[in-house]
Amino acid sequence: MQGFVLMHRNLDGEESAERLYVTSKWKGEERLPLGELHTNVKVHCESSSTTERMVLHHDEDAVTIEISMDLLYDIEELNDTLHQVVAHITPLRCHEICWQSSLMATAGLESFEEDAPRECHRVDGTNSTTFLRHMKEYTVGSCAHL
Repeated sequence: MQGFVLMHRNLDGEESAERLYVTSKWKGEERLPLGELHTNVKVHCESSSTTERMVLHHDEDAVTIEISMDLLYDIEELNDTLHQVVAHITPLRCHEICWQSSLMATAGLESFEEDAPRECHRVDGTNSTTFLRHMKEYTVGSCAHL
């Protein structure tokens, strides 16, 4: 029974330029009846750090947490005629995520623990391209209250 942890931006088939996830999963189908994968996820920021604990139980396929952080948006116009822009999205203060996992198992009265190596990954920025609507005219007014 082995588990692994990964950092990603895709959840349920939808790619997100602004969201970041950490998932722990089991490798293969074989699992110990009382086995668990404990993972401490630490987000390193400029003046602080935050730790979250994930527990993947033997009867679960995966556990995912969303990492929340402030982002910096640098908007650049690509094509004035088509109103196409690209947003360069980078973490504002948090630039590294580390995790340490331990495989825990119980057999009878005995408990076993095996630590995986600590992993650290840089949080890179992403780019997102879109087209803006061209507004020909708009009116500023008050809304009627019901």
